[in-house]
Amino acid sequence: RNPIDGLWDIPLSQPSPQPIRPPIRQSANAIIRKDNSQSELASYLHACCGSPTPSTFLRVINQGNLLGWPGINTIKASHIIKSIATAKGHLNQERINLQSTSISPPPENDSDLDFTPSTETKSHHCLATIFTFTPTSKGYTDLTGRFPHKSSRGNQYVMVVYDYDSNGILVETLKNRTAGEITKGWKKLH
Repeated sequence: RNPIDGLWDIPLSQPSPQPIRPPIRQSANAIIRKDNSQSELASYLHACCGSPTPSTFLRVINQGNLLGWPGINTIKASHIIKSIATAKGHLNQERINLQSTSISPPPENDSDLDFTPSTETKSHHCLATIFTFTPTSKGYTDLTGRFPHKSSRGNQYVMVVYDYDSNGILVETLKNRTAGEITKGWKKLH
């Protein structure tokens, strides 16, 4: 026991001396060929960043955050080609000109886009069909976990039943999850 701090000290044996190896030099392999055009290089590096918007990608380049990337300093806005991944990554934004108040010019070929209602007389005919009902007698149940507090009637569980035939969700409270209590709840619901 160490008299200073009162803790147990365990002597560790000295490991045998290992030969000192030179430090491992970290390197990355690049698959960028020198004969690629600037647009191909920009598309590749843009995809490596996760296909951000071109303005964000150029701002990151200008801030010097990608200095170690080969050829990154030569990329300009004209080199970045619009990608599908960029468009799909920004689908949650509101589209512009959805509620424009300016009048758009009419289409050149009106025959395909005729939206005017027909001038035929209305017949007021309706169609009704009766299908025969075939009960499936299917039902699905679920028991919830125990609620943290008992109700005033002593119930701690809820049995939920989905009846396929009536498309109804039925609920019955249970005091516990014993077989007798579940059977009683099932009979009451069904």
